[in-house]
Amino acid sequence: MKKRDAEVKAHERAHNAAGGIYAGAPTYETTRGPDGRTYAVGGEVAIDTSPAGSPQATIAKADQIVRAALAPADPSPQDLRVAAAARQMRAEAQAALLQLQAEEAAQEDEESEAAPAREADGSGDGFETESSEPRARISVDTRFAAQRAYEQVAQMIAPFG
Repeated sequence: MKKRDAEVKAHERAHNAAGGIYAGAPTYETTRGPDGRTYAVGGEVAIDTSPAGSPQATIAKADQIVRAALAPADPSPQDLRVAAAARQMRAEAQAALLQLQAEEAAQEDEESEAAPAREADGSGDGFETESSEPRARISVDTRFAAQRAYEQVAQMIAPFG
């Protein structure tokens, strides 16, 4: 029982250490041994798997979740599921980032094509004013993809704590 206790605690400490700010404190399922002592026979570390505020931040967070899930020397099947869900969250955030970059590039192209026309008609005075239109927009599809990834991760980890 001492050996299992040590294995469980090392496993959960590895998740906790690698999870950083996204990891909660380890909790343990315990049993009383024949010697009257309490031993850990199972455990878990809660990990915040919600998407972050931007695609870049979500990518970084997903990478850290993967590291936390795979930190123990012997990841459990649940650990592997969490890592897979985090990889999916990363892929969706990467797609959102690429879409955002494409929208920004298209907007910059439109602005650069309009600049010579402003200079030719004299409206370009060398001073640019701030547009009331946002420079970048995240599409509704991107927001739904991030929400869907969050829901999938939440469903995967719900049975375990």
